Amino acid sequence: RTAIEPNILDDLVKKSVFFNNCISAAPYTSASHGAIFSGTWPLKNDLYSFFNKTIKKKLIFEWAKESGYETIFQTDFPIILGKYLELNRGADHYFVEDEYAALKKTQEMRKSVSFFHFAGCHYPYGFHKLKFGGKDYIEKVNQLEKGYSIPKKESEDSLSETFRDKIDQEYLLRYKNIIETLYGRKDYDALFNMYLEGINYFFKNRFNSFLEIVIDYITKNNGLLVIFSDHGEEWDDYSYGHYNSADRGVLTLPIVVYTAANEKNRKIINDRISSIDVGATLINIITGNIPDDLDGKSLKAQIFDSAKVEQGDSFAQIWRTKETFNELKKFQKNVIKEGKLLKAMPPYLEQEIVYWKNYRLHCTYSGNGKSSINRLVDTKNETVNDKKIEKVGLDKLKIYNSKYKVVKGSNIVTNFSIRKELEAMGYNV
Repeated sequence: RTAIEPNILDDLVKKSVFFNNCISAAPYTSASHGAIFSGTWPLKNDLYSFFNKTIKKKLIFEWAKESGYETIFQTDFPIILGKYLELNRGADHYFVEDEYAALKKTQEMRKSVSFFHFAGCHYPYGFHKLKFGGKDYIEKVNQLEKGYSIPKKESEDSLSETFRDKIDQEYLLRYKNIIETLYGRKDYDALFNMYLEGINYFFKNRFNSFLEIVIDYITKNNGLLVIFSDHGEEWDDYSYGHYNSADRGVLTLPIVVYTAANEKNRKIINDRISSIDVGATLINIITGNIPDDLDGKSLKAQIFDSAKVEQGDSFAQIWRTKETFNELKKFQKNVIKEGKLLKAMPPYLEQEIVYWKNYRLHCTYSGNGKSSINRLVDTKNETVNDKKIEKVGLDKLKIYNSKYKVVKGSNIVTNFSIRKELEAMGYNV
């Protein structure tokens, strides 16, 4: 497989506090970010599905404004990570696909909290749009179609996380068709190579230069820089990228915390934390307090002092809706037209994962809501056959879900056309 080339982030990690084992609350962008922004579990903040509800809990940007900061929100995914789900609530300045304009605004401020989102690690891997990939993007699509003998064809999956013109949409749908074709062939190595090549391209052509400026600014102004992802990526029989995946690599996030004044305390922390802890930590640092309503635990003492991480339980869930691909597309278009989300699509819980002590329990739910244990593993990723430990995991999920109204499973009629549409979106049907 392609290797990740050395980049500026590698050097930064050596100067930072690096949390190497953070578990995301969800494997998709909106819900994962919502958990980080609020420091609360998705079921508590109401943003737990793909594109279903607006977030209800108080966000980092709102806490920051109350503490005297100006706030900036820059996103590459304005449809699913921005104003439509109210994820930018509390932001004074809002930018779409323009990180340098957002950075300039940050540099003009005396005291600010800024968020920058990049889509370069999503497909089309490395490029995001023609605006950033240009001829390289066009050549890559042609090269992949020719190299893998894939007919030039547009995918039926026209859902998008951002706004695109006709040509940009054409190349996105051709890229999606390439992915669908390779996935149908079970050519997972080819798909993962595309992913790794895309990461290298993104860092080399967009992120390295931006991050270099940010690090210099943070260092000179005694600022704090936190770099995190919302999910990983995997291609196998059970994972179509990330959306429906409970893979450990998809749910494990890297968290890098850098401040020039804290270089003496740089370290790698392998103890498990949750993404909600990242939000709680930032809210604690910004406000000086830890609000009672947060689910996450602040890691401020672990970052700036020598306190040890108290490893707790972590949960992740995968929610779906019974609507077909065409209904989802119509729903998304209506949200964009109205400028906000007016009603929710009824979701149901398909999979959930609980991490406790040295174990990881993965459950799936059938149409009648009954659970089946996919796998119980230990920290070495080895299968554990222990009914007592399995029961502990199920009891913990029961306690977690008892706090919320959870609908597990749904009876779906999967005729050929609906099956095709769902598989085009990345579902295993």
